[in-house]
Amino acid sequence: MKICSYILTTDRGFAPNPFYRYCTLAACTTNHMNARIGKEDYIAGFFTDRKSPDLVFWMKVDEVMGYQEYFNDPRFQRKKPDLKGSWISRCGDNIYFQNESGNFVQTATLYHRNRVSIAKDTRYAIVYIGKIFSYFGEKAYDDRNSLPIKLRPVLKKGVGIKYTRESDPNFKDYLTWLNSKTLGRHGDPRDKRIHIKCNGGSNKKYC
Repeated sequence: MKICSYILTTDRGFAPNPFYRYCTLAACTTNHMNARIGKEDYIAGFFTDRKSPDLVFWMKVDEVMGYQEYFNDPRFQRKKPDLKGSWISRCGDNIYFQNESGNFVQTATLYHRNRVSIAKDTRYAIVYIGKIFSYFGEKAYDDRNSLPIKLRPVLKKGVGIKYTRESDPNFKDYLTWLNSKTLGRHGDPRDKRIHIKCNGGSNKKYC
């Protein structure tokens, strides 16, 4: 068992996607870096734009599946984006499927529409899925979600992921702290009202 931790720069409900009873990661730092995460492992994401790291979400991984399996699974059809629906339905992360040639094709989506993002997403076409999770989004800045000083070595400085394994002296306390959080979604995504044009301009890196 291990905990994979990373830093979020944006939080719009796409990655993680904490809606419809499952928390899913389908196109994020952990996916792009081919994180070695399996069933019973944990993932935790933080904001670091304040003095202390603030917990955005954590999830216990129940399944790891490929994009095509995810696209076809009846449980995750509501995670396909509906651009004419509610803001939650527009956040869907179930956006890739394989065509007859075996190439990945992207459905209509608001996110990751540029070539660089698509290449990153499909290089390691995996989805992490969890039924047990806590998601705080805009409420991450509550002092109760501030990572205790003694646990801050579990986070890598800058972009990337860091594993905390059972052999790590911080593992037990870190896992206990995560599990102390009430389960479920407790807030909306911090950046849900930010409208970014993904097809060009200075904001391409966010799409």
